[in-house]
Amino acid sequence: MSTASAAQASRDDSAISFAGPFEVNKEHEVPGILDTALSTFVATAQKIAFDFIQDAQVRAEYMRQIDEIPKIVRSEVAAGRVGVVEGVVFAQTMRNQIMMETRAATSAGTRARIEKYKSEGRSKSFLLEKYSVMIADPGAKGRMTKEALTEYLEAIAAGKRPSVFEKLTPDERSRVYYAIIDAAGRDSVEYSTRAVRMAAAGKVFTALTTILVLTEILNAKDKAQEVNRQSAILSGSLMGGALGGALVSPICGPGAPICAFVLILAGGIAGGTVAEKANELYQEELRHFRGWRIR
Repeated sequence: MSTASAAQASRDDSAISFAGPFEVNKEHEVPGILDTALSTFVATAQKIAFDFIQDAQVRAEYMRQIDEIPKIVRSEVAAGRVGVVEGVVFAQTMRNQIMMETRAATSAGTRARIEKYKSEGRSKSFLLEKYSVMIADPGAKGRMTKEALTEYLEAIAAGKRPSVFEKLTPDERSRVYYAIIDAAGRDSVEYSTRAVRMAAAGKVFTALTTILVLTEILNAKDKAQEVNRQSAILSGSLMGGALGGALVSPICGPGAPICAFVLILAGGIAGGTVAEKANELYQEELRHFRGWRIR
């Protein structure tokens, strides 16, 4: 088998130099820079699409579970098995527990966006003051911005301002308790709507990237080799993106969606590139192996 120590190959869209053994007297299909970049992008887009669809499914399960909390608590309180105060504690604890378990099953990028919105579940004292203010001063929500109202409630919960709950009548306090129990079953409309949109976007991404991959395979001279190449890039990108997602927490910290997205994207691109190079080496060795002759 004849080889050359160095070879130069070119295509209309790019030029690539090769160093090392290269078979001569044989036609070689050399993927251009554009093709390689496109394949890596497609694989990374697939990773993002899978995350979008999975996160939407996780959100739907979260909504289903928290919807059961008020029903269970109200049933237990009505039956006299627990008091309303104990019911509030149970509802709040269960809501926070389900929230943390849901975040653990959510992709790193989405989790970072959620943590930026709310790093952890609200405390009992915060919720008591929140619904007390809504009862004692219904116009407060309209007069104050969301951020200002949150700061005001946090100051009350921290003991820096007088408690509104302590000034309520027994009947008003009971209304506060039941308001907290019912609120444990309500999700954020903003994030639930976003989850639906993400699922739709994920399906569109999947369809588009699948079309691009099939086009690459149909246009390739060696279709079997192209299938292996695309599969390697996709697998490598998924693994690289997963590894990048695992590094989000120690590197980016909580509530850093841009850092998380960049890290996942970089992991996906790096994983796809490494997998493609590994597949090229494997295919080259396989061609050499098939060329052996036993005498």
